[in-house]
Amino acid sequence: MIGFLSKAKRISKIDVEGTDGDVLWGARDLLHSDRPPRILMETHGDEVAMDVNAQLKEAGYCFYTVEGEPLSDGLAERHYLACPGKGNESNSQVMALS
Repeated sequence: MIGFLSKAKRISKIDVEGTDGDVLWGARDLLHSDRPPRILMETHGDEVAMDVNAQLKEAGYCFYTVEGEPLSDGLAERHYLACPGKGNESNSQVMALS
């Protein structure tokens, strides 16, 4: 994890015990900016996970396990990495950051 933090240009960690969707809603300009951050995400509850997943997908994010394996969405995992760019990062790039 330390390597990831030292190499990433922009990263946010969100673990706010159920108000994750509200945090993303407040950060929507950042998520849609020309330099959106990678996000380490932890969701609590199915409804929150669906809201977060929808917001991140709408902003063009792709999803990875914390080990760097691609995910189709953020619903299967409660801890994951969301990266901007619709899967433009290769698995090796994600792993180099973790």
